[in-house]
Amino acid sequence: MKRMLAAALALGLLAAPARPEDVREEKEEAPRRRIEVAFVLDTTGSMGGLIETAKRKIWSIANEIVGAKPTPEIRMGLVAYRDRGDDYVTKVVDLDTDLDRVYGELTALRAGGGGDGPESVNQGLREAVTRLGWSKEDAVLRMVFLVGDAPPHMDYANDVPYTRTCEDAVRAGLVVNTLQCGGDESTARVWRDIAERSEGRFAVIPQEGSAAVATPFDERIGALGSELSGTYLGFGSEEERDRGARKLKDGEELARAAAPAAEGAAVAADRAGLIARSGRLDDSDLVDAVAGGRVKLEEVDADELPDAMKELTLDERKEYVARRAEERAAVRKKLETLNAKRAAFLAEATKKAAAAGKSTFDMEVGKMIRAQAEKKGFTFE
Repeated sequence: MKRMLAAALALGLLAAPARPEDVREEKEEAPRRRIEVAFVLDTTGSMGGLIETAKRKIWSIANEIVGAKPTPEIRMGLVAYRDRGDDYVTKVVDLDTDLDRVYGELTALRAGGGGDGPESVNQGLREAVTRLGWSKEDAVLRMVFLVGDAPPHMDYANDVPYTRTCEDAVRAGLVVNTLQCGGDESTARVWRDIAERSEGRFAVIPQEGSAAVATPFDERIGALGSELSGTYLGFGSEEERDRGARKLKDGEELARAAAPAAEGAAVAADRAGLIARSGRLDDSDLVDAVAGGRVKLEEVDADELPDAMKELTLDERKEYVARRAEERAAVRKKLETLNAKRAAFLAEATKKAAAAGKSTFDMEVGKMIRAQAEKKGFTFE
């Protein structure tokens, strides 16, 4: 009981009656620094291995970002491109803090089409720069990662050349990084040129992609991630509460289904680690909303509360939320310990791969993120 009361007091859920002179205006939750990332992916037939790699590594990349200090808010987006005459030229997924939604769009991508050499790189890059709803604030780090194995068509009418798009990217404060799959020289020349024009970096990665690295901690971290989701306490309309609970459940299942069993556990562990470190389960979560000062429990209507809280008194509701907050803190503490051990294991694996001259999609993206985030004042352990 003492621990529960301590948690309640720490979260501001229980408080002694205040005298008028002691009343202070509630502080709003401090705005978080933001990092925005868009992947521009060639999804033609030759890119099947890399697309599967992106599906398995997207959560580890997000974990790399959220490991920055101060802990940033992440928005991710996606532009998939092929070529004129294929099933589609581009598919655009706008920048979003809902990484489960972006991940769902990514997992739906399949390689196909292409085959004639150059692709619609110009259009894919153009739409990433102009259609993704980038933030305008100077403090936001905005990064594009162009990933492909073929150069752009430079002979299409009504097509904006990449040279102009690079100029617009720089004016908008976007850094464009390029990752070339395979060893085509004509692609390398253009990819280097794009990176140089857009203040970004260039790297070459394997065409066939790479597997997610399994660790001894994956299954336990995934299980704790499920426990963490189980502390979700939805509020709002019944539809909003159902949506939040379903979103967390679907995200877990999608992560595990994205790869074979061992790799699926690694992907689920990456997702669980991200949720634990990012600070919020969902905007409709009452525990986070009260702790962050976004909501006062006494101002939430009974019909917007979970069924188990509807008939409780205000003090009982505060105790109920405090108890859930204590449960969540305990799970997060366990996750923090295991995530540190997993990170050390993965760092050693990365070190060995680098010593052997190996380069992978997530290794190169991680290096670029760190270098560019540090220029914006972020630090990493």
